[in-house]
Amino acid sequence: ARGLPLAVATTKPTARATQQLLAAGLLDAFLWVQGTDPPMRPKPAKDVVVAACAALKVDPRRAVMIGDTSRDVGAARNAGSKAVVVAYGPHRLQVARGLGPDVVLPTLAVFGV
Repeated sequence: ARGLPLAVATTKPTARATQQLLAAGLLDAFLWVQGTDPPMRPKPAKDVVVAACAALKVDPRRAVMIGDTSRDVGAARNAGSKAVVVAYGPHRLQVARGLGPDVVLPTLAVFGV
């Protein structure tokens, strides 16, 4: 709704991630899908975050990586991006905070998902 460019940066291969997003009816929400395709290194390496940012023409230092694992936080940090962790419920908030993100969200509901 705010017109922000959105991409997916995942450890899955791009083709599989694209298929899963399409099946879930979410593919149209993203301008780019970046999987970990050879020769990219998997998260916590910065490769997929940097590639997704390049595709969107966004400096990684101005990007926000939203994830749910320590690998996501690591990839964000390694790319110079902000890190947001989704805890998926109040019982996981403490675990999410322990990952060291900039922000913890209890759910994706804040995005209307």
